[in-house]
Amino acid sequence: MINMQQIQNVSNAYDLLKLVYDTPDLTNIKLPISVDQVMAHIEGLSFSNELSFEDWDKSGYIKVKRGINKQFQSVHLWVNPSEGEQRQRFTKAHELGHLVHDIAPQIDNISEGEEFVEKLNRDGAVNFQERRANKFAAQLLMPLDLVKNEVNKLVEQVKREGKTATVDEAISRLSTIFNVSNQAMGFRLKDLGYIK
Repeated sequence: MINMQQIQNVSNAYDLLKLVYDTPDLTNIKLPISVDQVMAHIEGLSFSNELSFEDWDKSGYIKVKRGINKQFQSVHLWVNPSEGEQRQRFTKAHELGHLVHDIAPQIDNISEGEEFVEKLNRDGAVNFQERRANKFAAQLLMPLDLVKNEVNKLVEQVKREGKTATVDEAISRLSTIFNVSNQAMGFRLKDLGYIK
C-alpha cells in the first residue's frame, strides 16, 4: 500500500506507476494500465461510481474528509457511471492527478478546513490545475515508454505486412491497446511529436 506521505513525494504519473508496480522500468507493465489497480494501492482512498442526480452534470470529483480535529481521514474519488468506460478511466486518472498535485501536498495543512472538493465538470474548465490533471491522466494511461514500444511494434508490423496505415488507423489501433478514446490517443501522440 502507498500512504499519503509517499504520495507527497510523487511528482508525476511515472513515479506513481513505479510505486504501484514496484519497478524502475515501466516497459514490462501489461497494457492497458489498470487505473483500478493503481487506486487500490493507495491507502485511505475509496472509490464509487453510484448514480447521483445531484452530480449528474459532473464527470467526477475527489473529496478529502477531515476529522473533528481537522486531521486527514480519507480521500473519496467518484466518477459518473453514465459515462463510457474510457471516459471513466480518464476521469479516475485525472482525479489521481489532483490527488498528487493539489491534495497530497496540503494533506497535513489543517487550515484547509473540514473538506476539500474538486469537481471536474463536463464543460471542461481549462485552468492550470485542470490542464495539469489532464496531462497526468494522459501520462498515467499512456506512459511515454509504453507508447514508444507500441508505436515501434505497429511500424514493424506494417512494414512486415508490406502495407500502409493511415494516421487514423494507427490512432485507432493504439487507442484499443491502451483502452483510451481515439481523441485521447490522438492528443497524446501529438504531445509526443508522433503526429502534427
